[in-house]
Amino acid sequence: MSDNFAARYELEDGYVGRGRTQTFRISADEVEAEMTENELKRLFYERAEEHRDQNIGIAPLNYEDFLVWAKGIQAREKDQ
Repeated sequence: MSDNFAARYELEDGYVGRGRTQTFRISADEVEAEMTENELKRLFYERAEEHRDQNIGIAPLNYEDFLVWAKGIQAREKDQ
């Protein structure tokens, strides 16, 4: 057996077929002999979430438009 497992996941955004597979590694050193299946599941999900947090970012497409809109809302609220 290999000392590393190539684990995979996709980000779910509600659109079928639009995910892109992400790959990360889980080391054999992280697996303990007495771990239950629930603990192994937690290990997998924790490492997947860490990978996501470290490697997946957002790229806002209309932040400037949002600022204009939000400032308009603020101005309207002040006028009332």
